[in-house]
Amino acid sequence: MSKSKLVMLGCIIMLMSAFSVLAADGVYISGNIGLAYLSDSDLSTAAVPGIVVETEFDYGLNVNGAMGFVVGQGRMEIEVAYRTNDIDSFSVIGVSVPGGGDVTALSGLLNAFYDIKTDSAITPYLGGGIGVANVEIDNLSILGIPFPGSEDDTVFAYQLGGGIGYAINDTMTVDLGYRYFATADPDFNGTEVEYGSHNVTIGIRFGL
Repeated sequence: MSKSKLVMLGCIIMLMSAFSVLAADGVYISGNIGLAYLSDSDLSTAAVPGIVVETEFDYGLNVNGAMGFVVGQGRMEIEVAYRTNDIDSFSVIGVSVPGGGDVTALSGLLNAFYDIKTDSAITPYLGGGIGVANVEIDNLSILGIPFPGSEDDTVFAYQLGGGIGYAINDTMTVDLGYRYFATADPDFNGTEVEYGSHNVTIGIRFGL
């Protein structure tokens, strides 16, 4: 996706949110923190065709914040999130070697969720979102040999998931959620990689 299309998508997200909030039943802000499990990633490059390097990662951190509005049983929000994972190892043709460095993703998404009302303080929900993410690799090393510097790419991103909200009172809700977050394959100077992560978070939503 070209940079101009990414900018256009960002503008559409902002305009949709600005117009929709006029019909909102309520406005809220939220913050969450949790674990990010980055799935094994296949690296491939045209410089060495036919060779795929599988990369494994350690568990990492996911933090995010959002501002949204409620319409009936639906919610829409703009979310900014940051995920980071350390590289654990690389594997080629079944041979694994130690690796180092970290992979981060800074994303901005427009999310939509549907709250499943119950006769209790517990409210399950389902939903997802689309947007953009800047994925970056820093301080890469292989077998202890460092390759200093960083590479990054801005690409299309999406997520799907759900969770459970527990209403402490009329304005505060504890949120336990799961998201599968993924992007189009970032390109780092001719090397394409896969990015997809499983995320479990806990946080709080405050009604304004």
